[in-house]
Amino acid sequence: MEKIKVIICDDHQILVQGLKSLLKESDEVEVIGTANNGQELLETLKLKKPNVVLLDVDMPVMDGYETLKQIKSQYNDIKVISLTIHTDKAIIQRMMDSGASGYLLKNINKSEMSEAIRKVHSGKIYISDEATNSLLEKDKIEVKSIQPQNNTTEELTKRETEILKLISEGY
Repeated sequence: MEKIKVIICDDHQILVQGLKSLLKESDEVEVIGTANNGQELLETLKLKKPNVVLLDVDMPVMDGYETLKQIKSQYNDIKVISLTIHTDKAIIQRMMDSGASGYLLKNINKSEMSEAIRKVHSGKIYISDEATNSLLEKDKIEVKSIQPQNNTTEELTKRETEILKLISEGY
């Protein structure tokens, strides 16, 4: 079985070294490079072709947003997982809208990291539970505040059914 090739891009060296050590133990993943900022990552991508990039949002020289846009315009086949501390709904949405295939918080464990890499590599979207909760937080409050007017049940519209199906698939 061919390993999933990963490049880690983060400006905190201790985190990069820790991730390399964790992923080195994996039978499925191989770290083929690292970068300290987006510009360095783009230079690395000219030489090495990963399947997945783990990309920080906040970095000097070129941040994660601009880096992600550049990757998607030049190497659309590379999957990108945002790896960050941010749980802000706007940041999560911006990264996903910019083309990220995953969104992980830096407080995850090894098994979740591996699962995210596998799923994203296979073409699926992966968003950590805490990030998903942040995205849904406002919507949950609104849903809880709706009080049923009567005990009759109504059929779901076609669009409501589609949305529920997408949610159940992890979107």
